[in-house]
Amino acid sequence: MSASPRFVIDIGSSKIAGLAVERTDEGRTRVLAGSFVPSQGVSRGAVTDADEAAKAVSTAVAELEAKTSVAARELSVSVGGSHLRCTESRGVMPIYPAGRVLRAEDAMAVVQHSRQAILPPGREQLHASPRWFRVDGGEPVAEILGLRCTRLEVATLLVTAESKVLERTENAVRIGGRGVAEVAPVPLASALGCVPSSAIEQGCIVVDLGAGTTSVAVFCEGSIGYVGCLPVGSEHVTSDIATLLKLDRDEAERLKLEHGVATAASVGSREAIQVHQPGTSDSRPVQRRVLCEVIESRLREIAQLVCQIMGPTRSPGSLPGGLWLTGAGSQLPGLGELFEEEIGIAQPGTGGRAAGKDGRPSPAMSVVIGLAKYALAGDETELAPVSGAHGWRDKVRSLRALLQPT
Repeated sequence: MSASPRFVIDIGSSKIAGLAVERTDEGRTRVLAGSFVPSQGVSRGAVTDADEAAKAVSTAVAELEAKTSVAARELSVSVGGSHLRCTESRGVMPIYPAGRVLRAEDAMAVVQHSRQAILPPGREQLHASPRWFRVDGGEPVAEILGLRCTRLEVATLLVTAESKVLERTENAVRIGGRGVAEVAPVPLASALGCVPSSAIEQGCIVVDLGAGTTSVAVFCEGSIGYVGCLPVGSEHVTSDIATLLKLDRDEAERLKLEHGVATAASVGSREAIQVHQPGTSDSRPVQRRVLCEVIESRLREIAQLVCQIMGPTRSPGSLPGGLWLTGAGSQLPGLGELFEEEIGIAQPGTGGRAAGKDGRPSPAMSVVIGLAKYALAGDETELAPVSGAHGWRDKVRSLRALLQPT
């Protein structure tokens, strides 16, 4: 069992969620404590004000410290937002002496070579994960240890972020007197937190409908194929309702949660609901279908944007693990069917199960649970670069390591 717990913090648009976790002797993740506080200094998934974000982070961490009686010296944190980008970079190197057996340091060396990609100004690497290796020009393979070769190649998925967002995120942690142990992209953490490893290994798409953003992760051919984030989420659905029906935000949110569905056609044309408009004491009736048409319009737009950013990775044949929906905004009735229609990929199981059912974690907690797995997964031979680890920026995370039982 670990000597001390790891502290993980999901810095979201509407909430800061925290967990204190440890690894058991059986290699599983044990949750020791949790915290949940309103977010500050965060807009559309990205930290915009480090001082304000630091207050919320410190409040969440203080709750964890009080519950565990352990001081949090380092935090593992998430980074989201539409500034996230991903690209595939290749690396190649000769093996000396030619034909010798490949070792772990060879894999790390060629991956580090692939990470020497030139990035646009103001961007830096957030996550690096090898997709496949190629030995002497042969077919791509996932594991190379023990093989013999003279020339080794790798394709690495690089997830990049705006440097200023990373700096503000790190400052939000350090202002509270703590260090940064890990920084993980929200789409990947969300997938790890809600999808079985079997579905990820088969190939699947994970859509996290959050408050200010919608995160997307695609897994194909046993590796991470795409990671991205849209600057639109469930809060925009609420805003549409408030604007078009002339309501305040709280009333719009209530109507969405109590009467909203993702597909307006499923609502009877004569159904009516009572709404309360600002400046009036009495409620007035509104057709429920009108409300749901507003909701459906925005959700279809989000689903179509997901299709666009996925590009060629959106192939049903290559994603037998199916479509997985999570996030606080994913629980709206009919959402799964709408996304299936727009994306063309079915949800797993019968009846279109969504993340959070059948004993899986709550959709609102997917990111922080996945972040805990991210923080606890892997071993030093897989994470540390050849030159020795100097911080989270130097680490490499393979999908195989992240899918270890946790």
